[in-house]
Order: sequence, then C-alpha cells, then structure tokens
Amino acid sequence: MSHIFIFEVPDYPRLLLVSDAAIIIAPDLAAKKDIVQNAIDCAIALGISQPRVAVLAAVETVHPAMSATIDAASLAKMAHRGQSSADWSMDHWRSTMRSLRQRWRPNTSCPRSQATPTC
Repeated sequence: MSHIFIFEVPDYPRLLLVSDAAIIIAPDLAAKKDIVQNAIDCAIALGISQPRVAVLAAVETVHPAMSATIDAASLAKMAHRGQSSADWSMDHWRSTMRSLRQRWRPNTSCPRSQATPTC
C-alpha cells in the first residue's frame, strides 16, 4: 500500500508530489524502492515526463547510525546506475526547498487552525 499527496504551490512552476509521509511506518530498502517507483509512475501518469525524486531523512548527510540516510544513499546510487526512471537528486531537493522558502511567506491573517499557505 502506498499513497501520494499532490501539491500545487502558488508561485512554484511545478507540482510537488509527496509519497508515504504517514502510511508506512518503517519500510525497508526494497519497500522504499517500490514506493519511489510508484511515485515515479504516478508523476508520469500526470504528464511529468522526467520526474525528479528527493529522498528525505532527518539530516542531509549519511550517518551510519541512521538507516534512513543509508537507504537514501543506496536509492540515489541505484538511480545513478539507471535502476529507476527518474533523476533522484539531493541537490535538486535542497534547491527546491530553498526556492519555496524564499517565495512562500505565511499569511499572518490566516487563522491558526488553517495551516496552509493558500489560506
């Protein structure tokens, strides 16, 4: 089982897809590869011909004690070897997040219960 959130962010030129942010608690590497491939397939079905993938962890560097960082590095290496159909890039993710932070300014008149940038 897998799910994908699709975000259309104001002032950002592309859709953002977030996969499995809450459904699968502790996937192993094989499950993560399947989750990413599902997201890639969804993006392609939406007309995104060259989807880019960012694998997230609590930190941006590989730490042997954090399996999420080891898995992220493994997934990136698999993509580098052509074992997926997308560009998986931590640099792409960092630049995307920087761009969003610069463009998105919270609306101070928005009620606290509505935590969306479109409020």
